[in-house]
Amino acid sequence: QLAEKHEQLVRGGVVYIGASKGTAGTLNMYGGKITGGDVTARGGNVNIDGGILNMYDGVIENGNALERGGNIHTMTNGVLNITGGKVSGGVSVSGGNIYAGTGVFVMSGGTVSGGSAKDGGNVFSLEACAIVGGTVSGGTATGNGGNIYASYYTENSAFSMDDNAVITG
Repeated sequence: QLAEKHEQLVRGGVVYIGASKGTAGTLNMYGGKITGGDVTARGGNVNIDGGILNMYDGVIENGNALERGGNIHTMTNGVLNITGGKVSGGVSVSGGNIYAGTGVFVMSGGTVSGGSAKDGGNVFSLEACAIVGGTVSGGTATGNGGNIYASYYTENSAFSMDDNAVITG
């Protein structure tokens, strides 16, 4: 019965990070594993709705979302910071591993790999996305952006990367 209920979730199959009364909920991930979430909409494993996920180490893997962000989905000015660890094996229509919607996604280390989607095999970026370190690799897309699909959504939309980032097929 628990497995049935788990599969019917709409957002954040394993973890939902929100904000309330102007205060953002924060998850600081120093290790461990978040895995196997399956949702009908967004954020197979983790949905960040105005909250903050700081990933220093650990694994987020094998999430499935029918719409966006097989492993991780950000919305309502959510913040995703990846400085270490691994995000892998996510499946979704947009952003196999990560769908960075309204909010900020900064990657300075770690690995994002093996995601699968129609657009943005590993990452679908809607607004502010900076990959300044770490590795994004091995994503597959049937539409656009095997590894990364950077969209222009608002005047705040921007994708940037620097010399310490590695993006490979």
